[in-house]
Amino acid sequence: GDPTYLVVENDRTLATYGINAVCTHLGCVVPWNSAENKFICPCHGSQYNNQGKVVRGPAPL
Repeated sequence: GDPTYLVVENDRTLATYGINAVCTHLGCVVPWNSAENKFICPCHGSQYNNQGKVVRGPAPL
């Protein structure tokens, strides 16, 4: 399957969901950027918040 981030809750338990690490624009694997507190695609700059929602394209909003 696709690479997936496991989500750790504030109480340090695993969430009941994960975040798909594949960019919805062209399929690049998107790393977490801890300095900016969001996922940033290295291929074309799409940005996703900590819940995996697009906050900046070119990925579809």
